[in-house]
Amino acid sequence: RVEKEGHTSTNSEKNTPQLDASDKNTNTTKRRVRCLWPPLGPAAVRAFQWGQDEATKRPLLAVALGLTLWPVVICTSLFVTLPAVIGDTLLQHIYKTCQDGPVISTLEQGAAQLVQATKLSLMCGALV
Repeated sequence: RVEKEGHTSTNSEKNTPQLDASDKNTNTTKRRVRCLWPPLGPAAVRAFQWGQDEATKRPLLAVALGLTLWPVVICTSLFVTLPAVIGDTLLQHIYKTCQDGPVISTLEQGAAQLVQATKLSLMCGALV
């Protein structure tokens, strides 16, 4: 037995590694796969930025396309893109809030196991 600062421990306790909270969290995140796509907001911003950059490179083409396609652009941005980005932001927020809950954790661990089983079956299929 070894006594240190009022704590008595045995040799068997020394040999077992003690995991702190960060180690346990790291182990659980390695066994999980995110089941939701990346956020759409940053991708939409990059697409709009690309469009703006290309319009500054070719202003005559941008004006011609703007004059002919403005009804489609307005309808698409108002009725398709805006609700999709808002819905995606809401869904991402809910997912991030409930990420440590039992349902999402179990779903992510199941997805990770499915990915590993698929990789194994593909590797075994390649060997045959």
